Amino acid sequence: MPINTNQPIEDLLRLTPKQKAGLTRLGVITIQDMLRHFPSRYKSYAGQVAIADLEFGSAATVCGRVIKADVQKTWRKKINIAQIIVADGTGSLRITWFNQPYMAKVLSPARAYIFSGKVLKDKKGLYMANPEYEMGEVGPKGPYMFSAYPETYGISSRWRAFTIQKLLRLVESGHIKIEDALPEEILQRYHLPSAASAILAIHDPAYEKKAEAARKRFAFEEILYIQLSRQR
Repeated sequence: MPINTNQPIEDLLRLTPKQKAGLTRLGVITIQDMLRHFPSRYKSYAGQVAIADLEFGSAATVCGRVIKADVQKTWRKKINIAQIIVADGTGSLRITWFNQPYMAKVLSPARAYIFSGKVLKDKKGLYMANPEYEMGEVGPKGPYMFSAYPETYGISSRWRAFTIQKLLRLVESGHIKIEDALPEEILQRYHLPSAASAILAIHDPAYEKKAEAARKRFAFEEILYIQLSRQR
């Protein structure tokens, strides 16, 4: 039986009191609220470079899989350093985070990630320090787009993106059924995507055109509601 989108979001997600309060401040109470709380912007990582082609001092984006992760401590200052090794088939690269030992556990082994930052060098070779990262791979048609969401105390953009991905998988599998407020005739006449397709595209747009089409559909829906309310 499909999950009703009017159910409280906590029926699906295990929330801490801090997260529940944060979502309430954002106006997210139900599953539908979460799905309809769209990204505030998108970011993409262009200029992907094979690890073997990295150059010292350049700003670059690499995509690789985590093959090793551990925590080390500097000898002099006793600073905890999370260090991972990523590989892309052409070579491997060290990536470090200072005073963030938890990063060694955040990044899952054998999973693909995109890292973007400045290429540095020490006696061990090239590395990146505290780069931006996202889970996923750069697609063959260009840089993959990532959704960024409004934040509040207890709710980060990264947590919301991760949570939304869980819900989107349920939408794709049919466990969450998205009711379409627009008749099929309207969708075809104005070349608009269905509500489910638009939800998937606006949160997880492979390319910019998909996000634009999704926003067009929801803007059309909002204008239609306004016009209908004025006629009453």
